[in-house]
Amino acid sequence: MSARDIIREALIVNAARSVTTKTDAILSALTASGYRILGPGEIDAETLEAAARMAEYEGDTWSGSRDSFVAVQEAAVDRKCKDIASAIRALKDKRDG
Repeated sequence: MSARDIIREALIVNAARSVTTKTDAILSALTASGYRILGPGEIDAETLEAAARMAEYEGDTWSGSRDSFVAVQEAAVDRKCKDIASAIRALKDKRDG
């Protein structure tokens, strides 16, 4: 159910109640449905954890030369940075979509 549907439902059910009661009912209904309301600058821990998981890197063991190791590591870091940016954008797109 979308946030809009939840708010509409809470307003219908609480139509005869005070504005404060309606507001509390809306916030409770949204929370019960898994929505979190964040103010400016607040952090959504669940979303950040998803981005952090993408950022984790566990290096492989290496048996080649130092130069080839550095080249492989640089390429891996570059790929991982792009993966992190893509993951964050995907989370944003998921939220906006």
